[in-house]
Amino acid sequence: MLLTAIRTLLAHKLRLLTTALADLVGVTRQTAVLAFQMGDGFTNMIIPTSPVLMGVLSLAGIPWSRWCRWILPLQCGLFVLGLVALAIAVAARYGQLH
Repeated sequence: MLLTAIRTLLAHKLRLLTTALADLVGVTRQTAVLAFQMGDGFTNMIIPTSPVLMGVLSLAGIPWSRWCRWILPLQCGLFVLGLVALAIAVAARYGQLH
């Protein structure tokens, strides 16, 4: 219960920060959220402090160093695709109604 309350509070504060930052740099708020979600998703696949990743690797018997060597080319490809998607979102003013 306490962790849920803390998580909700942090999510609210992060949303305020993301909104202000998006307005400051001149991109739509939806584009800023898209960039945040991509960054979060990409890092969750490789960061060794992710309990889900480390738990799954442990259950599968795969050392993190081997996982890192395998996932790195995929990460680079996803990073390039993410940059292209974000460039399109910025150019198209993604999320703006007018």
